[in-house]
Amino acid sequence: MIPRNPCHNAKLPKVYKSEIRPLSDEQVHDFLIEAEKDNIYGMLLRVILFTGLRESEALGLTWDCVNFAKGSLTINKQLQRRPQYAGGPQLTSTKNGKVRVLCPAGFVMNILKERYEQQVEQRKLAGSAWEAWHTEAEHKKALVFTNEIGHHLQPKRVYLHFKKIAEEIGAPDARVHGSAPHLCSPFPAKRGRCEAGADEPGTCFRSLYPGRVRSRIRSHAA
Repeated sequence: MIPRNPCHNAKLPKVYKSEIRPLSDEQVHDFLIEAEKDNIYGMLLRVILFTGLRESEALGLTWDCVNFAKGSLTINKQLQRRPQYAGGPQLTSTKNGKVRVLCPAGFVMNILKERYEQQVEQRKLAGSAWEAWHTEAEHKKALVFTNEIGHHLQPKRVYLHFKKIAEEIGAPDARVHGSAPHLCSPFPAKRGRCEAGADEPGTCFRSLYPGRVRSRIRSHAA
């Protein structure tokens, strides 16, 4: 028997995290164009790109956490992947267990308004095949991003759709989370108002993106 554990003197190697390289202005512009062509995942990816939400947080976003009047999003849960034998994907608390309120730019809220109307239309077209809400009360607590029959979206497919667009715009190494500077305030609203919820949040917006990107963004805020 040895007197002491030799592992106690071992030095663990340093863990180096790869640097996240955000998309360039030109790539952001091209991403918006390509995302508009994706009927199922396009809106989701555009919201993620300009809010900094994790995929699981965006997939777990429900309508009761979208405040159109104040232009804010309450991020208090995520859609966590679980195998089918364990009950399948379930809504759980956020990664750090904290709740935060985001005040995204106006065009992001307009995308969500468009998504709301789209989901209502999808329910009509799906008829009895619709799997999500059936009453207005249920709709308020339903998932924002679903497929054509109201089923939740798969995180793996979100990743694949993002990578497909990333390759098309010449950024194959881009990540879903943190790919572009997001235009929102991560702080609770003061006096019931969001500080960065305007269509153009001041000089920050103008300095981050050139005219071509702003023009594409304004098309969603019109």
